[in-house]
Amino acid sequence: MSELVILLLVVPLAGAVVAGLGAYLPRRSERGPGLAGVVGLVSLAACLALLIPLAPWGLAGREPLVYPVGGWGEPVGIALYLDALAWTSSLVGLLVAFCALLFAVAEGKHVPRFYFFFLLLVLGMEGVILT
Repeated sequence: MSELVILLLVVPLAGAVVAGLGAYLPRRSERGPGLAGVVGLVSLAACLALLIPLAPWGLAGREPLVYPVGGWGEPVGIALYLDALAWTSSLVGLLVAFCALLFAVAEGKHVPRFYFFFLLLVLGMEGVILT
């Protein structure tokens, strides 16, 4: 179950890469979100969906889930922790980011580079929360 914690970081990173590649694909129309906007929304929705199976650690006060990044121990390596505070902070942060991205997609004025950097911002935010 602790493998789901790292996916909260991998999904926005993968979405950012795909959204960045969307700059090199032709847009079908001037109106509409394009590939980058859709990828951004899907990756944030996937992160929100990942929080559902992790809810017992966020709501029931269990022992925190610990994922050592790179396999190194704690004094040397980085460990990701998911406890009640991290779960709640992730939920609030991802909901705010999803609403902001939904507004940006509906506005339709942004280039794919915007979605790339937005997903990198979400990645950094989740990294800070889980570390």
